[in-house]
Amino acid sequence: MWEFILSLLELEPVQVGLSVVIVTIIGFLARQFWWARHVVGLGLEAYQYAEREGLLKGLRGHEKLKPFMDHFVEEFRKRFGRDPSAQDRAKAVEAMEKQVAREHSSAGALGGS
Repeated sequence: MWEFILSLLELEPVQVGLSVVIVTIIGFLARQFWWARHVVGLGLEAYQYAEREGLLKGLRGHEKLKPFMDHFVEEFRKRFGRDPSAQDRAKAVEAMEKQVAREHSSAGALGGS
């Protein structure tokens, strides 16, 4: 069985086909990673904006979600020329939630509340 598979892999058309498949998969994964990284970056930027707005306007907790999402959508439109999808919004909220958790865990470690 292995000899048959190895003999197939020695054929140039099979090698070319496998190369195309591998390059396509790598390209797809790279685009997905690039996109996720940019959406997360925008989410963190929107989080910082919402935190500043919260301090200026006395917003607490969930009240900061509106300025967060407004800023995220606005910046997303500027950079990509379209509205963010539900998946993009979810990725940004996930990034914001992770940042909040990090800040709370580090505040707890420092003796804050």
